Amino acid sequence: MDLINDEKDKRIEEQAATIRLLTDLTKAGSWVISYAPDGSAASVQWGDGFRRLMGYSDRNDFPDEIGSLVNGVYPEDRDALFSELNADAYDEEIMSTKGHDFRFCRKDGSVRWYRSMGVLSRDPEGRPVQYRGVTIDITREKEHDALYAALQNEAASLDTHP
Repeated sequence: MDLINDEKDKRIEEQAATIRLLTDLTKAGSWVISYAPDGSAASVQWGDGFRRLMGYSDRNDFPDEIGSLVNGVYPEDRDALFSELNADAYDEEIMSTKGHDFRFCRKDGSVRWYRSMGVLSRDPEGRPVQYRGVTIDITREKEHDALYAALQNEAASLDTHP
């Protein structure tokens, strides 16, 4: 019996290592929000990859609470992000294709851009049950967009044709 348990433990450890590798290489992390029958958020679970992505290491410094995310969202983005999330939370099209971009102040003080997308599951009456999603680091994309815009502005300023 111990041999079977040892083999199962080994497989679980290998799967965990694979998941960690994938989340680290893709700069992605997962999360799950569960809803109460009245539609309010009842609980949240941040995956370990999500915590690492945001600059944290474990549940002790980034607990499974919505406040953990709220506190780190860049102050200038906070109101807009959460009003958009409240408006779009039940719109599967927006959340599964477009998602939401926001800046986050990591534990080390650095600020990075992220995009969160997810899929909402509902009960037979159409009420939200669970929202599963992933967040990716899009800092490079945002930096490239800003550089491109600056170069376009520079080129436009040099255009001297009447």
